[in-house]
Amino acid sequence: MAVNTYTLIHQALLRSGKTPREATGLLARLRSETGAELAAALRAHNTEQNLPSADTSHANSRRRKARYGATKLAADWIELAAASGRRFTAPHQRENRSTS
Repeated sequence: MAVNTYTLIHQALLRSGKTPREATGLLARLRSETGAELAAALRAHNTEQNLPSADTSHANSRRRKARYGATKLAADWIELAAASGRRFTAPHQRENRSTS
């Protein structure tokens, strides 16, 4: 069974003399910073790609605004999910259709 990268880094930090609490804190900070950076990049890309310009038609403007709003919500979710770490659980995906 393969060990995930988080565990490998945690073990390396422990071997380097960090306490378990310090190692976990450093990894949590890294995860939070990575999520914030990813969310910021997504927001910048979103602003560049989806804000309507002066020559955009009304229909295209509405579609771009809708994409802009959806992508902004996704960036907010990424930042929140990364900051909450292992406490965050995604909703359970299940098949709602009857099999009978």
